[in-house]
Amino acid sequence: MKEIQAQFLGRFSETARGRLARMRAAITDPHGAGLATVIHGLHSFAGESGLLGYSQFVAIARDGEAEAKRRQAGGSADATFALDVVARLEQMLDELTAPTS
Repeated sequence: MKEIQAQFLGRFSETARGRLARMRAAITDPHGAGLATVIHGLHSFAGESGLLGYSQFVAIARDGEAEAKRRQAGGSADATFALDVVARLEQMLDELTAPTS
């Protein structure tokens, strides 16, 4: 698995950062599809992370997705809670991709 992670880390990081940026933009856009974007984005993030063996991301993304679905089912359109989820995933991604000495 380490070989696969090494091979795809750059692509995973690029894709993940783009996905997180789109979620952040949707959450902060009062006319955007915040919850729908969060649900889709976190679902995809969890799947890609799990496929590559980055289990540390999976639980956070799945918990965020579940909370977004609960809020959506309850009739809420407020996705601002997910800013914390996005920030945590960004921090973890920074740690994963930080150069090692």
